[in-house]
Amino acid sequence: MRRMPILAAATVVALALVAAGVGFLLGELNQANADGRAARQALAQSNADLVAIVEKHNTLAADFDALVIQRNTVAAERDALTSDLAQTKADRDTLRNDVHELSEENRTLAHEKNVLTQEYDHLKGAHDQLTTTHEELTVTHRQLTTTHEQLGASHGALQMSHESLQMSHESLGASYKDLTLKHTELQQAAGTVQTLEAQAGNLRTEITQLEERRKPLILARERTSGFRCTGSMEPKLTCLDTATWMYDFEPEEIVVGATISFQSRACWSDRPSGRRTAHRVMDIRVTDGVHYYWPQGDANRGPDGCWVPHTAVNGYIIEIHKNTRPENATLRKNVNAASAALDAARDTWVAARDAYRHLRERNGCHPTDGVCYASGAAFDELYGAWELTNSTRDSYRQARDYHDCWIRNARESEYPGHIPYACIFIVPPPR
Repeated sequence: MRRMPILAAATVVALALVAAGVGFLLGELNQANADGRAARQALAQSNADLVAIVEKHNTLAADFDALVIQRNTVAAERDALTSDLAQTKADRDTLRNDVHELSEENRTLAHEKNVLTQEYDHLKGAHDQLTTTHEELTVTHRQLTTTHEQLGASHGALQMSHESLQMSHESLGASYKDLTLKHTELQQAAGTVQTLEAQAGNLRTEITQLEERRKPLILARERTSGFRCTGSMEPKLTCLDTATWMYDFEPEEIVVGATISFQSRACWSDRPSGRRTAHRVMDIRVTDGVHYYWPQGDANRGPDGCWVPHTAVNGYIIEIHKNTRPENATLRKNVNAASAALDAARDTWVAARDAYRHLRERNGCHPTDGVCYASGAAFDELYGAWELTNSTRDSYRQARDYHDCWIRNARESEYPGHIPYACIFIVPPPR
């Protein structure tokens, strides 16, 4: 009887334990179901996200392809712009060169305009003078026509007179013999030889007195002097020659082609006071009654560049006496040799400089570029041309200094044959 309650209690405990286990399992199963549902929802959400990602990937792939096409288009446009930029730079360099050339041409044209304006003023004045002269010549022509008609009438009368004179000539021939006899008689009547000699002595004395009275008149108008050995009037006038100058003159006596002596300061303000220059007149103009002369040395490359008023002119040559100062032969020879060396050095330097500039342009260097970049054979050629230009320029400078030294000798020589300075021509060493 006592064992039954123990079994029932054990069963109850066992059932309680089973119930507790089942409840626990049911809780775990419910939790697992809840977790499964959450996992399915998360999986569904992930699937939806994956679909969205795939769609976005497809959209991005399409955008990427469009960007690739756009990049290729932009690259092509960039290449085209690069080519256009290079062409624009080339055009810019060409325009800079054209602007430089046009500026040079503009300065040249401005100078030519000034010269032409001066020539126009001179020609206008000459035209007015010619118009007046033409009117005067027209009147003179009419007068000469009338005179010609009168002379034509006189010619007939003179022709008749000529015939009568020819007849008279024969009668005069006969009269000549009678006159010869009378001349002999008059010669005898003139006196003895001693009387004639006395008369001749008196005449000589009178002639001497007249010559002495005439000398001041001659010296007041002309004088003989020589030239300096600058060589500016070679070869027509040299320092071996002297010339007779007309000092007392009227401005209109000087014509184009005449050689005048003028005060050097009228052209060059740095020349010493009293220094004179003898150059040929190339042009003449008259302004406000003042005569102006445009001089140039025969051996010079260009004119003196100044209009000399007649008030600064000392005289003009009326006679040249060749080779009357042989003492200047050595000085003249050295000045001419220095001038020839200077011309040769200048021509050589200019040729080398122009060749170097042409070579720079051929290698794509603009004239305004300070540095010209090249390599290989082009660099060697450019460097050689640059060295040659510098070497010939140094030679030109040496020749110029040598020439200036001899010109200084020519200007400061105090008497014929005097050489005040020693001039040495040093050839610069090659670079």
